[in-house]
Amino acid sequence: MPTPDWTPPVRTLLDTAPPMKLGKFGPPDPAARQILTTANPRRWFRDGRAPEAAVGGLWLRHGGWDDAHNIIQDLPSTEAAYWHGILHRLDGDSSNAAYWFRRTEGHALYKHFAFEAKKLEGRHAGAGFTAGAKWDPVAFVAFVDEVRGQPESPGHALALAIQEAEWRLLFEWCARANIK
Repeated sequence: MPTPDWTPPVRTLLDTAPPMKLGKFGPPDPAARQILTTANPRRWFRDGRAPEAAVGGLWLRHGGWDDAHNIIQDLPSTEAAYWHGILHRLDGDSSNAAYWFRRTEGHALYKHFAFEAKKLEGRHAGAGFTAGAKWDPVAFVAFVDEVRGQPESPGHALALAIQEAEWRLLFEWCARANIK
């Protein structure tokens, strides 16, 4: 992911982020943990829509599920609700994930999620997931549940790719104010 305009700590965290998994992973490596524990959301994301949620997303990206949850659960924004849904999708608590995703219905990012999922779907023939014109995060939870235990399947590869795009779009939305 190109990161030329991020602050140095954020650039480091993005450049060293491990690959995501469809379940809980982690813990963060010591260097990432050290940076994340000194996070200054308003300094790192001066023009961000939801700087604290962006930091929660970075914790999640580095496998700090509990740390991400501790940040996200106390934030009132729709973006935080979406992060909360991702957290519970990762821990396999599908009904809780669905609850949080329902609280984000109609978010402006849905059109971007749908576009990315549709694009990625075309690269993963036989994956078994069809992204509609409107993003349905609850349907995606069901799909992830279905393919989580099939790491060699096209569906698993597609779910990971969509999750990566979803993370990137939500992170950038929270971290910057100029994304529409």
